[in-house]
Amino acid sequence: MTGQGYVECNVLMNEQWYAGSVEWSLRQQTIKQFRFEPIASPKKTVRTVVNFDAVNSNELHALLGFDADVLVVSLGSDHGIHFTNGYDAKEIELFIQHCENEDRLGEVFMVGDTGEGNPDHSLYSTFRTQAINNPNKLAITSTKVKWTYAELLAETEALMSQITPYLKSNDPIALYLERDVYHIVATLACHALGCTVVPIYYDTPLERVTQQLSFVECQSIITSFEKASELNSKEDVLIIEHLLESKKQSFSAHASSMPLQPLPLEKPNYVYFTSGSEGMPKGVALPGQAIARIIDQPRFLGPMTEQVFSYIANPAFDASALELWGALYNGATLAILDKDEVLDVELLSRKLSEFNVTTSFFTSGLFNRISDADTSIFNSLSYVMFGGEKVSVSHVQRALSQAPKTQFIHCYGPTENGIFTTTHVVEPDSTQSLKDIPIGKPVTGTYVALLDDDFKPVLQGKVGQLVCFGQGLATEYVGLKEQTEEKFIDFKGQRGYLTGDYARVSASKNIEFVGRVDSQIKLNGFRIELSEIESAIRCHAEVSTAYVRMSTQKRQIQAFITSDSEVDIDEVRHTLSNMPYYMQPSDIRRVPTIPLNPNGKVDQKALDVIIDQNIIDQKRVVELIEAASPTMRTILSIYEKLLCASVTDIDSSLFELGGNSLHLMQLLTELRETFSHNIELSYLAENSSPAAVCDWVELQLWNQTQDDTTEEWTF
Repeated sequence: MTGQGYVECNVLMNEQWYAGSVEWSLRQQTIKQFRFEPIASPKKTVRTVVNFDAVNSNELHALLGFDADVLVVSLGSDHGIHFTNGYDAKEIELFIQHCENEDRLGEVFMVGDTGEGNPDHSLYSTFRTQAINNPNKLAITSTKVKWTYAELLAETEALMSQITPYLKSNDPIALYLERDVYHIVATLACHALGCTVVPIYYDTPLERVTQQLSFVECQSIITSFEKASELNSKEDVLIIEHLLESKKQSFSAHASSMPLQPLPLEKPNYVYFTSGSEGMPKGVALPGQAIARIIDQPRFLGPMTEQVFSYIANPAFDASALELWGALYNGATLAILDKDEVLDVELLSRKLSEFNVTTSFFTSGLFNRISDADTSIFNSLSYVMFGGEKVSVSHVQRALSQAPKTQFIHCYGPTENGIFTTTHVVEPDSTQSLKDIPIGKPVTGTYVALLDDDFKPVLQGKVGQLVCFGQGLATEYVGLKEQTEEKFIDFKGQRGYLTGDYARVSASKNIEFVGRVDSQIKLNGFRIELSEIESAIRCHAEVSTAYVRMSTQKRQIQAFITSDSEVDIDEVRHTLSNMPYYMQPSDIRRVPTIPLNPNGKVDQKALDVIIDQNIIDQKRVVELIEAASPTMRTILSIYEKLLCASVTDIDSSLFELGGNSLHLMQLLTELRETFSHNIELSYLAENSSPAAVCDWVELQLWNQTQDDTTEEWTF
């Protein structure tokens, strides 16, 4: 038996377990390591076990427990492959084909459907056509507004008339606004006037906003009065409240005769910022065709004109373009949910039902929270798209059981290839045997290749870097020519984007995600370069070295630093204050040195020990618990469960303790279930420390014990 094979696996070698992503040659008996880390025991989430010791399959099966799936590659005298009944026969057949004759399988080059094209040749023109043809159809609904297509078009053209006097060119316009109906109107107005939109996350620290805008030559910024007072910008700052007030006073017939010069599909329609590896954000210029190819009658959704899309994504996240244009491009309805309505699972369920939403996209983190909550949300929807980071199979299985009639679509794609690159419709029967959910096949107008380190296509079943081609590609990283040329390559005469993601094609011809090439991660839907955080930490004068990782167990970012002096951790945190909350490490530890394993790589196990054995923290936790009331002890246990970490300061907010908005959502649910009191999300968001929560709960308990009757005193 000759050839090669690839597998992500647990490895037993010289009585030591390793976690590996291993490529090996049976003929040469050699191993090429992509990842090879010592572990205390085999990971239960990895189904394949490769054994290079003289242990046969039965012995290894007994060692692991008979509920484990076992594949043994014995490099002894027989060079044989032994496997248990837990394996898919097609998978084994494909593996054996590789081992016997690797030339049998062709190169991996997958092509999506060919799109028919947009006759209006712009996103805005298509929306305007829908508005003219269906003026009385409901375009936007929320708790505050209900607008028909005619009303939305009128609002857009009225705002255009207020923006036009400030236009100097077709340079981009930044939108530094809350996610609401007027963010949508401003987006439509900018596109109609031929200006690229640069959405800025409303809660981004001011220094980061200034940094982002320095990369893009915006002619103006549309923002709120609140934010305008903080900005010190060379661009014109247009205050949305003033524009809307002027619009009311001059809402006249001439608005409908405004000259239109909508953004063509091949031009950048948006600039989205992603985390950059050099300590600076990167502006991704995304053409309109990247969006149009996804929303123009996609094969994974039903008739688009009949859908009601939920609008819940951050506007600075490219998934928001899927929601907005998925509805307005197709003459469907867009249901806007407020932030409080998204984070409160019970309220989210009611609102989706109230607005008759049929189609939603959730980040994997939010999808998991909803699945855990065991609500009727999924059951009320026809189509649920989810993605943005590695998905949990158990949560998908739970969602399928909750909503057997709902179609679940797993979506994958970097911003540089416009919203989605691949999609996979999850079949209920298939998840029972899966260890990972495939990312599927290319979307319309997209094709992909899997390339090795020498940019040569790999064979089916083998791992390569996923490279995207076609209509979805970004035009550039704005102002970063060198990085653009590095990531956007020429391959066989075609322009492609190196995703930095390892993948392979399974026996069922679906693409499976394997891992990252570099330090980039996705957390709660946000793409983060860990090296950017490291670079920022090293800017602190007293920090010598820094290492940042995401703890896969705790799903949190952790930072480890070395310093020649007793560096103040709070000061180190301050150096990161200009970064969004989702890039803030939940834990920063000073260590004598960054530990390395015998292979010269960072010793993750040693770092786990540092986290778990922090004596000072443990002492503080004991003191807190001993002094705490029964209510506080219950609350501390809830926080510890959510954060996978002990609470050492009861006066720190949930976010200061390492939590995020998804943790806030889960905390709300836990408090309601534990204490049977309906605490409001808006109150909890402002009072999220354990001490504040305890005060609120004990007040409710005290009110509950008071007798409603009064005693009559007679003198």
